Amino acid sequence: QSSQSHWLTAEERSRVLLDLKASGWSESGERDAIYKEFNFNNFNQVIIAVSRF
Repeated sequence: QSSQSHWLTAEERSRVLLDLKASGWSESGERDAIYKEFNFNNFNQVIIAVSRF
């Protein structure tokens, strides 16, 4: 199964950004990007979180 990627339209982008911002993501003011910060108490928590992706 093959799918091709495409650029989002301005309307699609706005709609997706609303959902992402509601779940803690932010837009980068310096470039066309989004980011989310994660804080962990120890290395084991990092490993558990990374293994889920």
